[in-house]
Amino acid sequence: MTFTKAPPIIKVREGTGISCSLRYSKAGIGSFKIYINAPVQERVWGKRVGGQRCNVMVGRGSDEGLLRIELAKDGEFEFREFMKGSVALSTGAWDLLPKSARPSVQVKIKYFGDGVLDVVLPSWANPSGHDGKLAEEHGIKGGAAPKGKTGRLKAQASAMSRAVK
Repeated sequence: MTFTKAPPIIKVREGTGISCSLRYSKAGIGSFKIYINAPVQERVWGKRVGGQRCNVMVGRGSDEGLLRIELAKDGEFEFREFMKGSVALSTGAWDLLPKSARPSVQVKIKYFGDGVLDVVLPSWANPSGHDGKLAEEHGIKGGAAPKGKTGRLKAQASAMSRAVK
């Protein structure tokens, strides 16, 4: 009888190295978390950023669905060191997020440079991207957030005509 070595399990690393999730406490307080692995930190900022401070900005209007993370010495948020060199960043839940928890999902990088990282949030994080379900939750009629100035004006005119009737 002869034996050969069994091949090792090859771990395929899928994804971008950035993921986010949404949690709610029993008291109803929301927490949005974003996790960034070590290779992405080094590619974006040229170093690991655990313990450093940053500012986090949520895209509105034409930037809906984007989240900007910018290193800043006097930033409002701090990168917390996490497992295997990755970092976690926690913010409060903002107004357009769902009112229930969402599991961790991979997100895409839109842009990085000059200490800034822009990521594309998952569809559950913006009203126009979740098949109208989130739009209904926030009272946006028609299942999608109006886009641009023209869309807002049409939505306002429509709302005013309904109020007059």
